[in-house]
Amino acid sequence: KPFDKAYYCFVNDGSKSWMHVIYDVFHAHGVPLTAAVVGENIELANDADTTPGGRTVKQTLDAIVADGGEVMTYLNAQQLKSTDPFELWYDYAVKNGKHKIEAYGYRVRGLILSSQSARNSAVGQEICERFFDYSDRIGIKPQFNINRKQFADTATVADVKAYIDSTVGTPGFYPILFHRPSQDPWSTAAGMDEVLTYIEGKGSLAAISTYSAVFDEFGTIGYALTPQDKTDIADIVLQELPTTQGVLYGNSSN
Repeated sequence: KPFDKAYYCFVNDGSKSWMHVIYDVFHAHGVPLTAAVVGENIELANDADTTPGGRTVKQTLDAIVADGGEVMTYLNAQQLKSTDPFELWYDYAVKNGKHKIEAYGYRVRGLILSSQSARNSAVGQEICERFFDYSDRIGIKPQFNINRKQFADTATVADVKAYIDSTVGTPGFYPILFHRPSQDPWSTAAGMDEVLTYIEGKGSLAAISTYSAVFDEFGTIGYALTPQDKTDIADIVLQELPTTQGVLYGNSSN
């Protein structure tokens, strides 16, 4: 069904030592936070290592899920190429990502792109189709080719508000990815509190949600493909991975 408002999703990407701080802000507002993590961080990393009074990553993830948030994984490979074999993609995205996280009891439906890995590749599409329900530009089909907003490392709270103003009048899905204040200065606890309050002030025009909630309600969260997109995709599939036909579609239970 068509979108009825602008849905914003905040994804904290691999920010082990900051996630519990920012979670508290979302919890205070009663809105869901999304965490993109890798399995090894659940086992080894812990907020208390770097922040006095912190919580382990798992404790924070448990709280995020209890509040209606979501746990996703990210492609923990800085330069994974479209020509790399399926097995290597599988090791990063599924074996050491989805499956390791799900061993702790979380359901992982989404895969987040690392900044320098290949986008819109046929092998990425196959990984997504077999193991995930949605992704941000790793695959080719709309649900695996979702545009996310990642602000420049000089962005301020005013820049984030300007983005909200530019999108709130157009119903749709708007994921916003952030790390920690040392990388994204606007994402301090005070800055995030101001941003959430600003979105809440938009009333019925906006909501804060998750990939899973929006996907389940509206059936899609990707953007429509243009004729040129379809031509480009056909060329990619023929050149890179002729065997993509017959793979499972959106089967997140694997």
